[in-house]
Amino acid sequence: DLTQKYNEALKQYDAVIKVNPQFAEAYLKKGITLYNMKKFEEDNNYDLGIKNDKNMPTAYNNKGTYRV
Repeated sequence: DLTQKYNEALKQYDAVIKVNPQFAEAYLKKGITLYNMKKFEEDNNYDLGIKNDKNMPTAYNNKGTYRV
C-alpha cells in the first residue's frame, strides 16, 4: 500500500543522509514524502536542505507551500 511505500522511501532517505549529511537533495525528497504523508509537524527537512545548498529553489518553494 502507499503508506508502506512512503515509509520505505523515508528509510532510504535516512540511509542516504546518514552516509552524506550534506546531500541536500535527500532532505528535499524526504520533505516531499513527509508532506505527501501529511506529517507536517515532523518536517524540517526543507530547512536542512537549504542549509546544505542555498541554491536549491525547489526547497524554498516547497518550504513556502508547506507553510500555507
